[in-house]
Amino acid sequence: MNRDSGGPRHGAGPRSTPENEGTLPSKRSVKLSGRRIATRLAVLAIAALSSAIVLAFFSGFRVTIVRGGSMEPAIATGSLTVNRLVDPQSLAVGDIISFRRDQAEARVTHRIVAIREDGERRFFTVQGDANAAPDPGEMSFSTTVERVWVTIPYGGLVMSLPRSPLGILSLLIAPAAVLLALQVLGRRPKEPRSQDAAA
Repeated sequence: MNRDSGGPRHGAGPRSTPENEGTLPSKRSVKLSGRRIATRLAVLAIAALSSAIVLAFFSGFRVTIVRGGSMEPAIATGSLTVNRLVDPQSLAVGDIISFRRDQAEARVTHRIVAIREDGERRFFTVQGDANAAPDPGEMSFSTTVERVWVTIPYGGLVMSLPRSPLGILSLLIAPAAVLLALQVLGRRPKEPRSQDAAA
């Protein structure tokens, strides 16, 4: 004959039921969810940058990598500028233009600080935002000139990768690494079962 002492039973806590299991996400699942979001945002950013570059090429824009710091902080070193070909008559003080001085290989991307009119010709004085003085001499353009339309911070670093063997290898490995990360992070971890659930 079983007797019930009426006292509390040790270890007989509340049992887990299907209704209350999994109602609160674990710290691990929240952390993995944050990683998935960050990874997908990075993929979207890379895709957006690539799309912008392709669109610029096919729309008649010019793309320039800024390798110096003369335009900081407006344009940081390593940025990518998308330039539009415009008529010199449409330029105004404050515009940023990109050009080659005296057939030099290196391009100059500076801001217009003064314009002098001489008949139908216009002469431009340019200066880097970080420079203490304007560039020596004036610039004049007979046909069109590149005016900076939009700046992509550090986009030039991505464009420079294919120029080196290590960069090419990085571009080949990066997509595979991103896909692998999405596969790993996409697997939802199994929640540990409560010990009392089996009681």
